[in-house]
Amino acid sequence: MRTIASVLTACVLASVLGVVNQAQAQPPAEFYLGEAHVDGGHDHDNIKVAADLGPFRAIQIRVQESGIHFDHVIVHYRDGQSEPIQIRNFIPAGQQTRVIELPGGPRMIRRVEFYYDRAHWRGPRPRVRVFGFR
Repeated sequence: MRTIASVLTACVLASVLGVVNQAQAQPPAEFYLGEAHVDGGHDHDNIKVAADLGPFRAIQIRVQESGIHFDHVIVHYRDGQSEPIQIRNFIPAGQQTRVIELPGGPRMIRRVEFYYDRAHWRGPRPRVRVFGFR
């Protein structure tokens, strides 16, 4: 009888640990924050972030339709502070930046400001999308 109880206890513990490990292995939740189109050669855009989306610990920038030459990005927080992020990189259509950690832990974002150039004049206008991670 003790053997059956021991086996059942081991099975329950294994199941619980498996669920905990699986929950920890989940990728961080991503949230769509907004998008902008690159209209001119050298462009500057702002993506406003809704206040009710909550705090984020990181962002990622994704490019669609056509490539973009990024200079830099400025993240403006709701507390009035700003954080410049140097990208200075060409990002082709269908690609993205790394997940960029925001300093100081999770923060409320007011807007994300972009400075960039359109890589190609022919073809579709590039589209930039920003995602936040908790």
